[in-house]
Amino acid sequence: MEADFCRVPVVPFCPYKYADDGSVSVIGNSAAECASIMQEVCNYIHSWCMLWRLIINCDKGKTEIVIIRPKNRSMDLTHAPPIFIGARELCYVAKSKVLGFTIDENLTFDHHANLMLRNCWHAWYRLSSNTTRKHGLNTASLALLFKTVVLTKLMYVAPIWLYKRKDTFKDLFARATLKILGSQFHPPKQLGGVLIGLPPIEIILKVITIKFVLKALSQQDSVTSIIMQIEETNDHEFFPHIYATKMFLLWKLKQKDGASRLTTSQPSIRNLNFVHLQSNDFFYDDQVMKTYQCLEWNTSLKEGLNGLTNEDPYSIEPLHSIDELGELLKTENVTNLPLVLRSFSRYQSTTLMDFLHGRCLRFQNFVFSVLKYDKDLFTPMCLECCDLPDSVYHKLFECHAYSTEVTALRNQLSNLQRLAK
Repeated sequence: MEADFCRVPVVPFCPYKYADDGSVSVIGNSAAECASIMQEVCNYIHSWCMLWRLIINCDKGKTEIVIIRPKNRSMDLTHAPPIFIGARELCYVAKSKVLGFTIDENLTFDHHANLMLRNCWHAWYRLSSNTTRKHGLNTASLALLFKTVVLTKLMYVAPIWLYKRKDTFKDLFARATLKILGSQFHPPKQLGGVLIGLPPIEIILKVITIKFVLKALSQQDSVTSIIMQIEETNDHEFFPHIYATKMFLLWKLKQKDGASRLTTSQPSIRNLNFVHLQSNDFFYDDQVMKTYQCLEWNTSLKEGLNGLTNEDPYSIEPLHSIDELGELLKTENVTNLPLVLRSFSRYQSTTLMDFLHGRCLRFQNFVFSVLKYDKDLFTPMCLECCDLPDSVYHKLFECHAYSTEVTALRNQLSNLQRLAK
C-alpha cells in the first residue's frame, strides 16, 4: 500500500506504515488547507480499500485526526472542516496513540510521560510488593526484573520525549534502588546504582539515542537529510542526539585506528558514518554499546568524585585520594559480574549491601553523624566491643566481639591476594 501512495497527486504528505497500523501527515499554511489535502488522501485510501475489499474502523481511538499546533504563530482550529472516509466522519482529537506512543497537539508529550510514570509504578509495585528486607526476591533478581520490565517499558521511544522529562522519573529510580538494595536509608545516588549495576538514566538514554540515530542513518535518504539539517542547527531539540552519536563514532574510529581516514578535523555525522561502514571490521553490536556505556558511566562517576567530602570524621578507614579512587572505578566489573549472586537469600543480599554502602543502623558512625541518635556521646562507640569508634571497617577487621569471624575473613583475603599474584 505504501508504494501505491506515490500515485496520489497531492503534495506535501508523508505516509507511515508498520504491520497493520498506518499514519499520514500533511503540511499546510492553515487548518483548511491541511483538511483539504487530507481529504484527498482519505478519498484515495477509501478507493484502495474498496478495491481490496477492506473496511477501515473509523471509530474514535482507531482512526482519528490530530492537528499539530504551530509554536511560532497562532492558528484557529475551532472551525476545522470535517474529513470523511467514505460516509464516516473522522474525529478531531487533542491526542492520539500511534504504536503505543501518545502524540498530542502541542508536541509536549506530557500525557505520554505521565502515562509511562503510572505504568512503571504499577509494574514495579506488582514486582516488589511482597519483598521485605528479610524475605522475598533477592537483590540480583529484583535488579534484573527492574531492568527487563520497568526500564524496557520506560525507554520505549525514549529519544523522542524523555530528554526534557528525566526529572519526572527521579523518584521512581531512587525508590526502586532503595527497594532493590533492601536499605533502611537512601545510599548515595551514584553508589546505589553501582551496587546493583544500574547506570544513571542519563547514560541509559544516551546509549539508546545513539542506537536510534544510527538506525535512522541506515534508512531512506529523506531521513538522512533531516539528520544533516539538524546537525547544522545548534538550537534544535534533537541536536544533542546528533552530537552524542558523533562522539560515539569518533570513539569507535579511535578504537580501531580509523581516525586517519577522516578528511577533516570536524567531520560531519554523514562522513563519520561513511568511514565507519567502509571498514569490514567496523561494526557496533551489543557488546560494543555496553563497553561505551561503561566508559560514559566511569566518566560520570569520576566527575562526581571531585565533590566528595569526608562525612564521617570518626572513620579510621584507610583514605584514598581522588585520583586513586578514579583509577579504581570500573563499572564494567559490576555490569559483567554482579556483586550479589542470584543464589543468595534476601537476608544475605541485604546484609551484604548494608556493609557495602554503610547507611544502616547497625553502624554507630552512621547513627551518630547522620541521625544524631545520642548527642551526649563524643565518639560513636561500637555497641558490641565498646572499644573503638564504630564503622564498616571496624566491624569487618577490628571488632573483638567478632574475632573468630574477623580472623577467618583476613585468612580468606590473604589467600585471594596470593592467588591474584
